[in-house]
Amino acid sequence: MMIVMPHAAPSGVPLPPRSAEQRLITYTSGEVRCEGSAVVPVWREPVVPNAGYIGSSRDPDMAPLAIAFRIDAQGRPLAIHPQNATAAARQPNDVTAALAVWRFPAGHSLRGCTVTFVPQAYRPDAAPQIEAMRYAALPNMTGGRGINVWRSFALPDSNCDDVRPTRLTTVYPDFARIDQVPGRLSVSFYRFDVDRRGVPEQVSLMDSTGNEELNRAGAKALKQWRFTKAQAYRGCRYFFWRGRTPQLAAPDLPETLIASAATCPKMGDWTYLPALADYFPPAFNRRGIEGWAVVRFDAAPWGQTGNVEVVASEPASAFGEAAKRLVAQARLPQSDALRVGCVERVRFKMPDREAGGPD
Repeated sequence: MMIVMPHAAPSGVPLPPRSAEQRLITYTSGEVRCEGSAVVPVWREPVVPNAGYIGSSRDPDMAPLAIAFRIDAQGRPLAIHPQNATAAARQPNDVTAALAVWRFPAGHSLRGCTVTFVPQAYRPDAAPQIEAMRYAALPNMTGGRGINVWRSFALPDSNCDDVRPTRLTTVYPDFARIDQVPGRLSVSFYRFDVDRRGVPEQVSLMDSTGNEELNRAGAKALKQWRFTKAQAYRGCRYFFWRGRTPQLAAPDLPETLIASAATCPKMGDWTYLPALADYFPPAFNRRGIEGWAVVRFDAAPWGQTGNVEVVASEPASAFGEAAKRLVAQARLPQSDALRVGCVERVRFKMPDREAGGPD
């Protein structure tokens, strides 16, 4: 039996401490070391910033995040897991998901790899432009409204923010035709004016993450927009983003991991499973990164599970923790005896879904 899990719904947002101030938190990665030697990646995927309530520089959210992993022969990071409790408690951020998209020179596998991510907090109106744009454009993982960082890249001559022109025609790029490396997130931000006829003009790229195809396609699409005929507008802004598809497939699941113990005969189908969409790790969901986990557990005669433990998970421990929570809430059919050493595999699969721009 196997559980196949679709994408996740966002979780709730915790209340901040009263003395804290909301900040945009960015992350800088340090040196990678594997088996005692420095290793240089061929691609470092930037971590998407997140919002946090920071009381001081000693706030736990400002502690460095130490991550351990291995590298397979194709240069892909696997077995990604936090090295300390601080990093483990903050897995909802994008650090481990971004690391899953890094690539290293192919040729031979490496173990014992580590890298540390150092956070930096900014006021919403003082964040670096591209970091603020990436935060503003990409889906919010927490399910909350987040913070307004648009002021950090405001245009001084704009009259488009207070009263926005009404759109009559909206054209999007053909995202399926735009090349995208699985797992990466691309953002293109534009500025433009609108003349009295409702036609965009002076469309130009403000900043981007470097996907030239998206840059060109986004500008072409914006030029085809039409607005109501009214006053002229200056300094309007808009963005397009590309991600989630094509999905970054999970590595192969070894068949040797899925055999149940002889003390768990005829486990049967689950009589109850929680809503599967609630368990997909949010940061991996946003990037379209699939994964799997194998968990071992016992089951009481009345079907309740217990002693749930993760046997293995890839490409990151976040999938194992999610599967553990899922199986702990699931129920099996009633049995005449205690079932011990049962094994279940959980596959986290992405639906076919495309990204675009804001509503």
